[in-house]
Order: sequence, then C-alpha cells, then structure tokens
Amino acid sequence: MDLGMFDVVTGANAGVEVVLRHPATGAELISEDGVPFAVTVLGEQSDVYQKALKASVNRRLADQNKKRKGNATMTVEEIEADEIALLAAAVKSWRGIKLDGQSLEFSQENVRKVLQDKRFPWIRAQLMEAVRDEGNFIKS
Repeated sequence: MDLGMFDVVTGANAGVEVVLRHPATGAELISEDGVPFAVTVLGEQSDVYQKALKASVNRRLADQNKKRKGNATMTVEEIEADEIALLAAAVKSWRGIKLDGQSLEFSQENVRKVLQDKRFPWIRAQLMEAVRDEGNFIKS
C-alpha cells in the first residue's frame, strides 16, 4: 500500500458529480425529461476552494482587527454571504437545474442565486456535505 493512493487533492481538483436529493424522501431529483438535477463540486482540499477559504478567513481577520480599533464588525448577513461565496466557488458545473419553471444555465451568478434562495437550505447542506466528504475525492 502507498499513501499516494489516498491523494485527495487531485480528486478534489477534478470534482465529483452530486445528484440532488428530495429533502424529505431522499429520492434523486430527476426532471420531466429524465435529466438528473446534478451539480459537480470541487472538494474542500481543491486549489480553488482553498484559495476562496483563505480569502474568507483573511477578510474575517481584517474585520477583527478593525473591530479591535473600534472601526467595524461583521454582521451575520456578511458571514452568511461569505459562506455562500465559499460554497459557490466549489461549484464547477451543473445540469438539469430548473428554477420556477425555467432551465437555469450554469454561471456563478446563478449558483449564488440558488444558494442564497431561502427556500433551498437543503441544497446548500447537500452540496457542503459533498464538498467536505474526502471519500468522494479518493480513487477506489
């Protein structure tokens, strides 16, 4: 056995496709035309995610320094927006996604639109679970 077999970075950079599941039944979400609601995400050890994570932490540290000087504090809304931006950075592509009766092309703007939508906290939860699960990114 070789530790190289457990390289999560290479797999995290390649990404894994996640089929969204019904939040109550766990059934895979499939559109009327048979296309799954699938999202490809990068792992938290990917270069893209790590860069976004470091930027987020640096913003928070800078805010703490300003707070100590009496200049600023981050709001809950800013922290939530930061977390959404971090997860959005990990979304590489999608297919089959529809919103309010319309097909939704993949773009970072549309990713943020879906992730910010208060109706779908379960999407954020499913995607974050996939991003954090290193087992998704190790070749078996």
